[in-house]
Amino acid sequence: MRRRTTWRRTLILAFAGAWLPAQGLADTFAECAGRAYAQDVAGKQEWHRSLRDLIVKEKPNLAALATLDMEHQLAVVDRRQAQFGYLVRTDVRRIRTREGLATFRNFDWTDTDAVVLRQQSPGYVAMERQVVDLERRTKEHQDGATLREYVRAALGADSQFQGLLKRFQEHESTIGHLLEKCQPR
Repeated sequence: MRRRTTWRRTLILAFAGAWLPAQGLADTFAECAGRAYAQDVAGKQEWHRSLRDLIVKEKPNLAALATLDMEHQLAVVDRRQAQFGYLVRTDVRRIRTREGLATFRNFDWTDTDAVVLRQQSPGYVAMERQVVDLERRTKEHQDGATLREYVRAALGADSQFQGLLKRFQEHESTIGHLLEKCQPR
């Protein structure tokens, strides 16, 4: 019985050792970058939702504005993800993975890109409108100064906030390691 288990384990490891690297080679730069970007988006979404939840827990009177601000930030993330998807389809060379996460996230986006994507995607047009509307509503909200002061003065020292921030930074580090594997060929 022990010999059969060892044989199976050896066979599985040999198969995995041969199959997994082959899958990695079949992975294109666009697929790798897309996967890293999707994970980055998931981390940002979690961050904004967790931050909103923490604010609501500590300051329930700011729940409406905290939710509105979260919705605005998530809409910005969605719009940027649509832009990234457009570049993956049209000009993957503009996606830079060698210069770190900040450069990867802040890819060049031109007015021409925006015009073409608007023509191709009514959903993108709706995203742009949503971002503008949510930004306006957030800025005009009567509790804006109160929320900004709370975030600036109190939240930064909060241990729960520090835990959220640490988790977000760890996630960003993981994305950075993924980018190291996403190099154009």
